[in-house]
Parts: sequence; C-alpha cells; structure tokens
Amino acid sequence: MSALMAARHDPAFTTADRALCDQTKPAKLDLRAVARRIIVTANAHSRDAYTSTTNWGDDSEDVKAKTRRA
Repeated sequence: MSALMAARHDPAFTTADRALCDQTKPAKLDLRAVARRIIVTANAHSRDAYTSTTNWGDDSEDVKAKTRRA
C-alpha cells in the first residue's frame, strides 16, 4: 500500500513509476520497484541522520593534534 500511495502522490516515485509504465512493464513490477526505492531512500535517510549525530568523522584540529602525539 505504501508503494501505491508513493507512486500516486510523491513526484520522485511517480516519475520512476511512469518510466516503468512507459516500458509496458506489468503493474506489479512497477509497484515492486517503487517499494524497493522507498526502502533504499529510507535507509539513506537513516544513514545520514545517524552519521550526523556521531563525532566519528570529526576532523577538527584537536583530533588531528591528539593523533600526532600518539
């Protein structure tokens, strides 16, 4: 159901769905592709939200100085 709603109302997913419909693919295949695209998008959003809240990639001068001393 979420793939169907996304294909109808979200412009990015509608574009992908229309591209498959224009290639005369079956409707179930279109919705499966949209569902997969929803999952990939959700994973990317969660990845970006997780990495922005951690300090693992901190390239500040303090971190560089600590690694030089070690």
